[in-house]
Amino acid sequence: MDNKNKTELHWKSLALVVVFLVSCGGASAAEVDAEFRAGYTVSDNIFLQPEDGIEDSIWSAGLTLSIFEESNRTLVDVRLVADYLNYFDTFDSETVGALDALFDYDFVENYFSWRIQNNYGQRLADPLGTPNPGNRENINFFTTGPNVDIPMGERYFLGLEGRISSVRYEESVNENDRTSGLLRLARRTDGNAVMSLNVATENIEYANGATAEDFRVNEAFVAYDANNDRNIILVNVGYAEVESDNDSADGYLVRAQWTRFTTESKTFLVSAGSEYSSQGDVFRLSQSNGRAIGGTVDASTNDIPFRNNYFYSRYSATGDRTRMSIEVDWSQEDFEYQDPLAVALDRDILRGSFDIERDITRKFYVGLELRYRTRDYKFVDRDDDDIRVIATLGFRFSDAFNMFLSYRYQDRDSNDVTESFTENRGTIGFEYIPAWGR
Repeated sequence: MDNKNKTELHWKSLALVVVFLVSCGGASAAEVDAEFRAGYTVSDNIFLQPEDGIEDSIWSAGLTLSIFEESNRTLVDVRLVADYLNYFDTFDSETVGALDALFDYDFVENYFSWRIQNNYGQRLADPLGTPNPGNRENINFFTTGPNVDIPMGERYFLGLEGRISSVRYEESVNENDRTSGLLRLARRTDGNAVMSLNVATENIEYANGATAEDFRVNEAFVAYDANNDRNIILVNVGYAEVESDNDSADGYLVRAQWTRFTTESKTFLVSAGSEYSSQGDVFRLSQSNGRAIGGTVDASTNDIPFRNNYFYSRYSATGDRTRMSIEVDWSQEDFEYQDPLAVALDRDILRGSFDIERDITRKFYVGLELRYRTRDYKFVDRDDDDIRVIATLGFRFSDAFNMFLSYRYQDRDSNDVTESFTENRGTIGFEYIPAWGR
């Protein structure tokens, strides 16, 4: 079975799991948001070339779906974006999208549960190339395994976690399988928090023909986990090492996240960390913490492990007429393995975004999206600055039907002139929100 078929198999399997768990958990209790859309888009530079851009038109149809349900035994958290794109003159038609799915089920409440997690999407086949339709491939990261908590008195318990995972690419050769385990000694506090001592290990084995080398990541850390009506706090501090048959590296481990619900309509989140990762982990991280899904992820095709330093913050607010969010995302990929080809991939990335939508009247609304990214490779003469602006004017015929016009401008300023580009896009589209998705 080739990589593409394996990816499709995971996608179909997860669709069946979604249906099964939602049905068993009681779909009537789930929070469901859904939107169907169709549109016609015109681009003046579909290949994102530095000059003499080629025009093309695109017919599209798509779906956005989110499902959330939490009960005593079941957690279902699914986000899905899918779009069918039919290009008139240039590329073959394609289906692109993303899936961020998490399922937890307690077979024995508070003692034995099972987790299924899947992340699906697209990444750049050539990370230095432009994000055009010919420079992306599908990636799927699937994980499953049990959680066991063994009581050791009124407040103490022993926790065990086991996971098996697979990372599959449509074209790249670095697909891999993973096995991991975690052991914790934990204590519940009076304030509904858990403090624990943890040891964890993960083994990554690459398929035959892969260019990367098998490696292991071992961690030992102290954890603090608190969850109440207003705050969710997660902190890990400790030591980590990564090793393969021919090399090794070690250092500190930090993972921290704070989510603050100031009101029902306002949320502030900040997370930061420093840990050993691979590009599969970067892909999964790109869909974590409620980040927007559906775009092409800037992840390298080289799966050599590296130290990943990161910071992410988001503020979102929803009012009667206005919806707004602000994001800041910084990451630093430091390849400590002294392979010259790997070290050349060291880079810093800074992203920022601002989204706002405002109801002008009961029928008309306007939207504005701003995106900025700067990417700096430390040992390669390559710096990129990317800007994207999307302005939207919409009209609501009813609670179910919308029509919108949008204009998108994107620009890359690179010191490699062959990778600089400017593109303008115009779209007319229609949206349908079914009754069960409102």
